Amino acid sequence: MLPRLAERGRTVIEDWRLVEGRPGTDWARRLGFRTVRSLAAMVMTVADVDRTRWPVGVPQGYRVERWADTAPDEVVTSYAAARSAIHDVPMGTTEFVPPEWTVERVRANEAELSGENVEQRVVVAVHEATGEVAGLTEVVLLPREPRTFHQGDTVVLAAHRGRGIGLGLKGVMAHWLVEDHPELRRMHTVTNSDNEHMIRVNRRLGMTVERTELVVAHEIDALTARLTT
Repeated sequence: MLPRLAERGRTVIEDWRLVEGRPGTDWARRLGFRTVRSLAAMVMTVADVDRTRWPVGVPQGYRVERWADTAPDEVVTSYAAARSAIHDVPMGTTEFVPPEWTVERVRANEAELSGENVEQRVVVAVHEATGEVAGLTEVVLLPREPRTFHQGDTVVLAAHRGRGIGLGLKGVMAHWLVEDHPELRRMHTVTNSDNEHMIRVNRRLGMTVERTELVVAHEIDALTARLTT
């Protein structure tokens, strides 16, 4: 793999979501990979959680909108702009840069998920004064795991943070999911280990840390030399 990556002008190789304490992590460290990001993998067992902990709305001055699979035309532009706020989320020192979201990217992503029979649900907070999306949370249900929802992005724009919007959005989402999917057993999310705010929000909803996952990196030239000597 390394020569192909070098031919494409890549200088760093990363391996994502190695589980701390497992053989894969030990192998990577022996090869000289360094940790560039640490992730808290969190899980909620729905039957065990107190659902009264889940908020049922967002703060005054905002309204909730939600959809499955396809964003409404009237909100998709603002929704795409809000998704790009993921750039503000702690990412460690990984070389990975989240994409810039556009309407075209949103529609392409929706089409891809639909083609793979993946159910996507989105809840957003719309700022009443401006009509703009101020925050969002997104989950997916994979066909191979019909009783587990996986949390995707949760983002609140900088100007609207500190009001409890993220917690409110996740609460609305949780209620919506269990209403439509009474068979739901687990909710799963991954959050950067130093994102203390989001970890605190997840704990308030009833999530606990299941394991630590790592992103590791190595310079391609140095790794190639190590493997060929």
